[in-house]
Amino acid sequence: MVEQIEELEHYSDKYLSKDKFDYEAFYNIHDSFIKSILIAKFHRARELNIQCHLECATPVDGVPIPTFDCVRILGILLDNAMEAAVESTDKIIDLMIYQDDSQIEFLIKNTYKNSDISMDKLQNRGLTTKEGHSGLGLNTIHEYNQKYPNIFVQYQRKNLLFSTQVILIK
Repeated sequence: MVEQIEELEHYSDKYLSKDKFDYEAFYNIHDSFIKSILIAKFHRARELNIQCHLECATPVDGVPIPTFDCVRILGILLDNAMEAAVESTDKIIDLMIYQDDSQIEFLIKNTYKNSDISMDKLQNRGLTTKEGHSGLGLNTIHEYNQKYPNIFVQYQRKNLLFSTQVILIK
């Protein structure tokens, strides 16, 4: 796995932005599909001048739902975080991943521009704050939450910081 990360670093140095990107935080993520989506989204966020931080102090192995469903959930949540952060003043995304014997937790926090839309409405199918979008993102997360009894999702907005907590029970 270390060789794959070093190969990606070499590729990134050669073909991607010359800004220093901290791959060290990704070493504890052992699932290559999850690691790939996170690296891709963090690169995209940096291209949008969003300050990103990843904390993953404990090794993260497999997830207790199909991997591609987890990848889709993370992709949607990080896309939403980027779209909100890029419109905000501070432009920040923080991602914390924690795993123990009973669960895996993903906590995404991002800055956003103030909005009067309620949390319940944000999850409705077809509702979007973005021009040209279908409004399926958070509704899709809600559908996964209904599909798998071991997923718990919680959203919170406070002081222009949007938080999404996803807990996957093993």
